[in-house]
Amino acid sequence: MNDMIPKLLISSFKYVYIVVFFALLSAVFYPILNDDRHLDKVIGGILTLLFSLVGGILLYKAATSAKRRGIFLGAGLGILALALFEIFILTDRVRLSF
Repeated sequence: MNDMIPKLLISSFKYVYIVVFFALLSAVFYPILNDDRHLDKVIGGILTLLFSLVGGILLYKAATSAKRRGIFLGAGLGILALALFEIFILTDRVRLSF
């Protein structure tokens, strides 16, 4: 039980670090420091980066796994397609009407 806590703490720190890195990378502080308060595009940028990371990890798992190669490949390509669609939405090349 005591060995599990440091591993869980280190593992959660990695994911928090990745999310903070993506938040800084997608310029989350720019709209806060300036008067441009469009946080929807910032959140969309963070989600795009996270989807791309997860899709890339799944494609890597597909290349290294023998058992579930098809599942990892399909899920990875699907998530990367979702990230590409999010990029098209953020650049206003696709307009969704709700």
